[in-house]
Amino acid sequence: MNLPIPYSKRYDHLDAETLAQYQKVPACGFSFCAYAAGQCVAIVLAEPHHWNRSLWVWELHVAESHRRRGTGRQLVEALTEKARAGGLRTVVNETQNSNVPAIQFYRSLGFHVEGIDLSYYSNHDFPEGEIAIFMKKRVGPLSR
Repeated sequence: MNLPIPYSKRYDHLDAETLAQYQKVPACGFSFCAYAAGQCVAIVLAEPHHWNRSLWVWELHVAESHRRRGTGRQLVEALTEKARAGGLRTVVNETQNSNVPAIQFYRSLGFHVEGIDLSYYSNHDFPEGEIAIFMKKRVGPLSR
């Protein structure tokens, strides 16, 4: 699907509560970075939820200079393999209905849309704003 005008969105800086939460996530062992010339050019932050054996991707960012080179794909594939080896059954991410490149990217990696939330961001998401799309990739058995 081609958009008539490329979609671009910038987020405000993360608030203190989110930063505090994200500082704990790498210690879980399911977060990776990609480096080029000693600089971080991509990062994926993910956190396991052991109660249902899922791995939630909180952030995936690739520097513009390194997009469309397979860097993001390598990070998600490493994350998927780590989830499988860790006995998790699914990898979950959330994106927006307006983020067509992200949806296409995740679909190319075997993720499927498994849910939407019409009021995830605000009480006015539908019909006035973006809608949360939840995508999953099964990586292990459904039960032990």
